[in-house]
Amino acid sequence: MSKYVPLLVVAGVLLVLAGVMYLAVRQPKAPPEAVAPAPPAPLVEAAKPQHPKAPTGLSLEGARIEQRDPEGQLEWSIVAQGDLEFDKDSQVVTGRAVSFEMTDKSRMPYLLQAPVVHADYAAKILTFDEGVTGRMADSSASFRVNHVTVNFSTQKLVGSGGVRFTHGQYLATAREIVVDPKAKKVRLRGGVRFERRG
Repeated sequence: MSKYVPLLVVAGVLLVLAGVMYLAVRQPKAPPEAVAPAPPAPLVEAAKPQHPKAPTGLSLEGARIEQRDPEGQLEWSIVAQGDLEFDKDSQVVTGRAVSFEMTDKSRMPYLLQAPVVHADYAAKILTFDEGVTGRMADSSASFRVNHVTVNFSTQKLVGSGGVRFTHGQYLATAREIVVDPKAKKVRLRGGVRFERRG
């Protein structure tokens, strides 16, 4: 059964989660002719009262986790406004009242909000439950769905259960929605129905 852990342990768990998510989201690149040695991993010192400069790649500020590219541009962030809980048995972090934002402009940026998120950093998967709302960052489309899984290995978002997708004057319903930020595509599956509003 899950138990609340001290703030330092939660901060440590979030740092580990951020590291795994960072590694999962990084796109493999063709190796250059001469590969320079990788810089050492950034360290976070929870005991220091002042706020040191954020290391390249990751930063942890309270209940916010960010992923940055090598140039320092924000790729994605997750914010848990409610409680954080760590289950030692399943190695899963649960956050309440969460917002997730994919901001990488080379992909299709989107935002999610959900009452609950489960972060399984071993499987590199985020699971949003209890009713999820999402929208494209440019507000061109929005959707509602019961359950969403973001898989950082495939870099796809899959939503299931009562999908309602709105784009302009069109409303579509389906059993499943797949957002592929890498291919910049949205797919609806299973009993898809379109309706023009207005």
